[in-house]
Amino acid sequence: MGVGTERYSWQLVEPGRPLQRVGGAARPPLEGEVLIRVAGCGICHTDLGFIDGHVKTRAPLPLVLGHEISGRVVEAGKGAESWVGED
Repeated sequence: MGVGTERYSWQLVEPGRPLQRVGGAARPPLEGEVLIRVAGCGICHTDLGFIDGHVKTRAPLPLVLGHEISGRVVEAGKGAESWVGED
C-alpha cells in the first residue's frame, strides 16, 4: 500500500445513536477504483433524517453517509492511474 494512512469510516449502525467509527480492511484499489484522502465531507438534510430515524434508508444498515466529499486521489487501481494526485 503506497499510503501509510489509517483507513476508516463513520457508519450509521442504528438510528438515534451516534455514528460509529469503523476501521476498514486495507486493500489496494480494484480496477477502476481510486482511494481518496478526504479533506471534508458534508451530510445533507436527508442524511440527518436517516440519523434521527425520521427518514427510512434505502439500503440496509450499516451505512456510510455523505455524498458531498472533497479530497485528493492518493492511490488508483488499474485503468484509473491518471487520477492519482488529482483533487
